[in-house]
Amino acid sequence: MNNYRRFKPYQTYQKVLLTWIAVMITGTVIAPSTLSAEAQRAAQPPNQTSNQTLSQTLSQASSTAIPNARIAWSVNTGKLDHFAVGDGKVFLLQQGQLVAMDTKKGNRLWKYGSQLQSSVVYKEGYVYVTSTGGSIYAVDVRTGKKSWEASVKLKDIRELRVDGDHLYTISEQINAYHVKNGRLVWKNASKIADARLDGFVSFTKDRVLTNNIVSGATTMSQFIAYDRQTGKEVWSLRERYPVQVHGSSIILQSMYGSPLLPTLEYIDARTGKVLKTKSYNPLQIDTAKFPPSERYSLHGNIYMDGHDVFVAIDSSVTDQVLHVYHYSAGADPLKPATNVYKPFGKHMKSATLDEIVDGQIIFRDQSALYSFKLNNKAAVYYRAINRGQLASIYVIEHLMFALHTDGTLIALDVNSGMPLLRLQTNGLQSPPVIADGSVLILMKNKFVVIKKPKIETT
Repeated sequence: MNNYRRFKPYQTYQKVLLTWIAVMITGTVIAPSTLSAEAQRAAQPPNQTSNQTLSQTLSQASSTAIPNARIAWSVNTGKLDHFAVGDGKVFLLQQGQLVAMDTKKGNRLWKYGSQLQSSVVYKEGYVYVTSTGGSIYAVDVRTGKKSWEASVKLKDIRELRVDGDHLYTISEQINAYHVKNGRLVWKNASKIADARLDGFVSFTKDRVLTNNIVSGATTMSQFIAYDRQTGKEVWSLRERYPVQVHGSSIILQSMYGSPLLPTLEYIDARTGKVLKTKSYNPLQIDTAKFPPSERYSLHGNIYMDGHDVFVAIDSSVTDQVLHVYHYSAGADPLKPATNVYKPFGKHMKSATLDEIVDGQIIFRDQSALYSFKLNNKAAVYYRAINRGQLASIYVIEHLMFALHTDGTLIALDVNSGMPLLRLQTNGLQSPPVIADGSVLILMKNKFVVIKKPKIETT
């Protein structure tokens, strides 16, 4: 089960389309006074008893001494955007060659090829890599010997993905090779002119799913499903965005036709048929009051964590402050949410929802990074974060890695907020990876391995 609200390339495009949150198509903003008393109460979150304690913590400068990470080993890489890991080995490129190194010790085990470029993926005993000339190779990780070379060359490959019997090449289009012999199975040609992948690719048993940006008089998105065996387009839907793919079921947020309320569509992956639709009305708006000429578009981002739904809305109804409405599995989407979360403090109007992960909802503003636990609303403040310089965070296996604009990377316990270690980098080329008890970090021109920090259990 995958939650694609964490998928940044897709989110960047989506946020452009969602900037008209809570504004009528006519440009008129709904006033809180037009809501019933019940609806106004629904717009106010319940008391978060930890707020006072958290506010006091936020106002105090942390004096915690953070130990520097001990580097187990490192290697210079040159310009590199990808690496792969598997079978106790790290696979990366050095001077155009594919190199395998022991994850824990860092000793080189073998090297292969020449003029290879930064697109590397591991799967079940083989590592796949591309060359500057468009060739694709499968290399046996035990021996470092070539297993096969693809039958057809392709230029401008951004990424390789393996799923089932196929190796997929991803650029502005997607193509499939047989993973056992490198034979080209199909070469994709979308029916939609000027369609290009926005970075989202997922798979079900019978379908390859992509989200595409279509340029023309206006820019729109197109969600497309291809047959896994032939590459032929089976169905497509306009202005839908992926929220979750699970088995043969796809959950999309629909923006088609400017729906009045935040809306999820449950789609059959084989046919593209809409099986059911759920519209969420956390603010209890009387939709009958708004004729088509004055439609109130309450478009919030919809997130899912398992079967729970989170509707994030920033509107005049909520005093320009982000509110996140939590609907448990099976809850009536047209009734007020049982739990509501919102940021607070002097910068609360600029706060954004960063992640819903590890049973926590993480907020960020220009002065703080903090979360609320979903099971009891306890607050967690992430100490030793220089908020004004915070660039991005990555949550992996109960650890938070906070990257600052000056290159400082801090690892914290995501559940307690305690800082565990610090590493000075020159920037990251990809998110950290945890494998074999180690944290693998790809910097600019350098690959570093540190021991995974221990999390104190209580």
